Amino acid sequence: VGTLMLDSATEYHLWQQAIAADRRTPGIVAPDRLRQHEYSYLLARGVALDVVALQSQGDIHSAAQCARAANELRRLDGIGAVPQETARTWLRATYHERLLRGPHAWDCPGGCGGDGIVMTYDYEDGVIVHQEPDECDRGFRADPDPDESVRDGAGQGVHDGQHHVGLGVSGADDPWASTRR
Repeated sequence: VGTLMLDSATEYHLWQQAIAADRRTPGIVAPDRLRQHEYSYLLARGVALDVVALQSQGDIHSAAQCARAANELRRLDGIGAVPQETARTWLRATYHERLLRGPHAWDCPGGCGGDGIVMTYDYEDGVIVHQEPDECDRGFRADPDPDESVRDGAGQGVHDGQHHVGLGVSGADDPWASTRR
């Protein structure tokens, strides 16, 4: 959620800069800048509300607001509205797809700096003999070891030596488990 909030704030800032530039020189603002801002905002809002709704099953308002944000995202993508649970499931799949194939952040853990390309090097005796561009893997290993992610009873998880806060449910019951890496 923190990364989505940062993305949303960045998109808002870029949108505001584009508006200011358009005031100085009309016709500069790209129409997709507003769309990017709306998309980032709605995705962050929907994901945060879904996590809240999952943690407190009696909270029907968070689930409804999450579905509303997901249906607005669907509208931006040119897709029709769907019922609440279908919208929340679609939101999770969209978030997972964005993690795997969406734009890389400027602080991408894969080291690409946001452009999606990293340089790979071949060494012989400690000397670089060849370099070529390669796709950034976003810092994810290609084949994660399922035994490496361990959850304790307090909702904490350990993956790649880092601690992550979970939803307090087991991996099989957690709908966001497939999106955490």
